[in-house]
Amino acid sequence: MKTLGFDANYIVMAFRFEHNTPRGCLARSEVLLNHVFLKNRIAELGIKQWWLAEQIGVDRKTIIRWTQGQVRSIQIENAEKLAKILDCVLSDLTVKNEAEQLSTPEDQRTAAALLATSSLIEKLGPIGEWNVIEGLLKASLVPNLPLNVLGELYDQLTIASWRQSKIDQAAIYNTKTQEIAQKSGDKCLLASALLSKANIHSWRGQVSQSIAAYKQCIALEKYVEPKTLGAIYSNLGGVLYESGEVSEGENFIRKSIAVFNEFGKPINLSISHTHLAIIALQKGLVDVAETEAVISLQFAKHDDFRRGIQMVGLLQAEIASRRNQQTDAQRLIKESLAGFEALGIIEGLNFEIAGRTYRLIGKLDEAEDFLREGIKVSKSFPVYLAAIHCELAEVLRAKNSSSWVTEAQTAMNIFKQSECPKRVLEVKSRFGLK
Repeated sequence: MKTLGFDANYIVMAFRFEHNTPRGCLARSEVLLNHVFLKNRIAELGIKQWWLAEQIGVDRKTIIRWTQGQVRSIQIENAEKLAKILDCVLSDLTVKNEAEQLSTPEDQRTAAALLATSSLIEKLGPIGEWNVIEGLLKASLVPNLPLNVLGELYDQLTIASWRQSKIDQAAIYNTKTQEIAQKSGDKCLLASALLSKANIHSWRGQVSQSIAAYKQCIALEKYVEPKTLGAIYSNLGGVLYESGEVSEGENFIRKSIAVFNEFGKPINLSISHTHLAIIALQKGLVDVAETEAVISLQFAKHDDFRRGIQMVGLLQAEIASRRNQQTDAQRLIKESLAGFEALGIIEGLNFEIAGRTYRLIGKLDEAEDFLREGIKVSKSFPVYLAAIHCELAEVLRAKNSSSWVTEAQTAMNIFKQSECPKRVLEVKSRFGLK
């Protein structure tokens, strides 16, 4: 089954194509392989490549070469064995013209042009990712490149771009990935592209579009590794509860935990249980939040997930504030924010939690300072920004400052622009706005 994620070695390896016979001179005992159908079908049936190799009588590396388009033709005897095992007809596994699966020169010129106009190479070079650069350049130059491999290039460019917070560039590459996935019929590639699309919409505050893309990705779950499916559930759950759809969001978070319990790592479980702790605090269930925070911390420590450890510290601070444990609350906030700073992480959510914690223990001036700092670092993340403005409105109202109205109105407007109707209604009800 195809793994969704960044694999530079795959890109480099994918250009070492074998030409079993000269182009246009196919032996009678051979057929042109439809490697995209083969990859899709293996994923659909959940078949392991090593098992399939044993049934056909070839080694696992041969199956990998077949699915990645490195081998254009195979013996008809092997094709017939594949058809029987995969419960399909021979015509599904073959193509009449190999050009159907290849990128055109124009496709590759477009890829080269996009690569040349980005700053990705100059970003990768200094950190020693020369193998990635080699793969990217070869992908735009090698002749007769399988179309879906070109799609893989765009997909990796998408991921590399958003990892550098270059969201606009990532969106351009993502659009090309989707186009090629649709054209080639590669459903594994399409699932990966939809996951990136959902993430991009989420970062831009386009909540309804993000949710739709995540759900489209889930509809292709047969073509997604279980661990990645768990991450999709977790991400979707986060977007849902942050937008006000708390119950549906919690359901997806619990689905992610069920997947991660079998296929994930402690870090994955730490993140999901952190989500549940945040949801519990939103519901006012302090004891439940504490239980989830403790579980999250155990998993975070197991994997030395330092970011997760500091986040639990912030949540424990808010829990302490709700129990009127002022000294513990202040200590935990200071320790956790210092921990995040040491990791080089400065995020609006952290300041939102710190601001709310200090509001709950009556330290309103400090609370306001935290929240204004959070606003500064959240300009590019609308949903987080709106939540901080909402919390700031609470602080200013507690300080008897008339400017709370402006903050509440700002929060409502941003939630509206970010397609969060339930959060809009929540702000209206909370502050008595029209």
